[in-house]
Amino acid sequence: MLVPSHSGLLSSVDAKSGEIAWQYKISNSMLNPLLPLNGRRVIASTMDGKIVCLAY
Repeated sequence: MLVPSHSGLLSSVDAKSGEIAWQYKISNSMLNPLLPLNGRRVIASTMDGKIVCLAY
């Protein structure tokens, strides 16, 4: 499960255990809704205009 934050941090949380699998700091700005892609990739953008494509 991917969880965006208001502080630019994207976290991957294990749905069963609740443990954080990984985190990626994109910006200091709030993350917009995520766009999942085919496979294990996601597009994330921030309110200050940064856009990233992450593979996990």
